Amino acid sequence: MIFVKNQAKAGKFCACGSWPQEWLTRFVEHRIGDKRIIRLIQKWLKAGILEEGIVTVSDRGTGQGSVASPLLANIYLHYVLDLWAERWRRHEATGDMIIVRYADDLVAGFEHEDDARRFLDARRTRFEEFALSLHTNKTRVAAIGGAEDARGQDFPWRCHTLGME
Repeated sequence: MIFVKNQAKAGKFCACGSWPQEWLTRFVEHRIGDKRIIRLIQKWLKAGILEEGIVTVSDRGTGQGSVASPLLANIYLHYVLDLWAERWRRHEATGDMIIVRYADDLVAGFEHEDDARRFLDARRTRFEEFALSLHTNKTRVAAIGGAEDARGQDFPWRCHTLGME
């Protein structure tokens, strides 16, 4: 089984500070037709961060600690990662594969080592397209034994990824 664990990186909730706000706005507009909600989200994005009496505004990500940051980062990762990974599983994987994501953490298990390595390479390319990257110190492919699927079949490989930057 290949085990993949990701964590977006840019402070505490990592995906917040690195992605272009234009992409997030496009993702939100895809699902929400109410322009008032879109304007409210754009105001959150442009609000900036107050540190030691100084307001810093950025055109990337959301403010660290903003109440909207986890929600907006999940929207971003849904389009950048979740939908793409599901499509990759259906069209590219040669064996069984499972993916679980919570916030900025991702775990993926693969029946075949080759699938894990190809997924890791493809995901790296996908992230670059959307201004994210994998944390190289926290990304690896590792073999594990004894893990079984629901049918009792062994998954011998695991890819471990911890970190998106």
